[in-house]
Amino acid sequence: PSDVLWRTHESQRHRLVAYVRARLGDHLSFANATTREISGVHEVLNEGALTIAFARRFAPYKRGNLLLRDPKRLLALLANTKHPVQLVFAGKAHPKDDAGKKLIEEIVRFSRLPEVRGKIVFLEDYDMDVAAHLVQGVDVWLNNPRRPLEASGTSGMKASANGALHLSILDGWWDEAAASHLGWSIGHGETYVDPETQDSIESSAVYDLLENEIVPLFYDRGRDGLPRGWIRMMKEAMKGLCPVFNTNRMVHEYATRFYFPAASRAARLAENGDQGARELAEWKRRATEAWPRVAILEIDSTEVTELSVGDALTVRARVQLGGLGPGELEMQIYHGAVSPEGELTEAEAIPMIPSGDTDDGTYWFRGEVPCRATGHRGFQVRALPYHPNLASPFLPGLVRWGSDRISGGAGAPKPVHA
Repeated sequence: PSDVLWRTHESQRHRLVAYVRARLGDHLSFANATTREISGVHEVLNEGALTIAFARRFAPYKRGNLLLRDPKRLLALLANTKHPVQLVFAGKAHPKDDAGKKLIEEIVRFSRLPEVRGKIVFLEDYDMDVAAHLVQGVDVWLNNPRRPLEASGTSGMKASANGALHLSILDGWWDEAAASHLGWSIGHGETYVDPETQDSIESSAVYDLLENEIVPLFYDRGRDGLPRGWIRMMKEAMKGLCPVFNTNRMVHEYATRFYFPAASRAARLAENGDQGARELAEWKRRATEAWPRVAILEIDSTEVTELSVGDALTVRARVQLGGLGPGELEMQIYHGAVSPEGELTEAEAIPMIPSGDTDDGTYWFRGEVPCRATGHRGFQVRALPYHPNLASPFLPGLVRWGSDRISGGAGAPKPVHA
């Protein structure tokens, strides 16, 4: 029930505030602070305020100081007595990461300003105990790395399991999970050449979300004092995220996608006194020697300039095998949207199948490009070496793209409008 969920969440926030105060008091005592300074920790944070956490390793790309880029807008949020907002930071920098240490110094220095004292807290010695209290007690989990550098962001998953809502860049796990009814996304997945421009745009987006959506939703209370819209979003997030982003899925995918195939491959290579490994090594030597003679001589596709969604474009390629057999090549149609710079984006590879040899010893391969979306689309054909015991087709570092004659430049996509 909504009232039970909210009261439970509020008790967890109260518990977090008490924990933060006690931990700050211990640190001050250890640092030989005055009695007055130690007693002041009881005024730190507000048990009923919207509480946002940023907790992780402090590395420059994680941008722990992104919220501090516009102090005026941040101060306006923190100084609002009607709709109070408070921030809890926690984390560590690598001992040799001076830039990460400076981020922490900047946050601590800002937290000591008289206008925000007690409304921004930095918790030292970040560990599993601190993390557990944070993910259980905060309202919003903030994650703002510089895309696309985030590996996963599992702490945000744990916060979601405890009813916290996610505010994040579309990177790591949130790039897969994001939906408007599950949390808030900073930007639309853009990447920028200039980091300064990126930081400026995305920090402004965070302020906009806080001012216009997050804070109003949190403080929109009914007669019973419950933030019905916020609670509804908590339930949707827990229902939508917990079954998908969890350790069971992680272990299952690692096992089925990597560990089991690797174990099977290792067993095959080790059979009969490592005969499989010897054959693979010999094949790599032969493929590397033959690769300079491999060439995509001709690309033949239906001459169309426009396709309808649901149609398919048939593509054929005539290939010089260079002494390899047709089964030793993995021919692919690499297709996707075409950027203004003429590059393929959001591309995927579709396998081609052998469709017969020719009188001059070359070989034809055939495949179809499905038209699933509108816009300016393009494709190119590429050849990769293939062996059943090769862990990855890219492992030997060999690839051959369509010839200059066909596409107007090696690797340049052929355009199709849909």
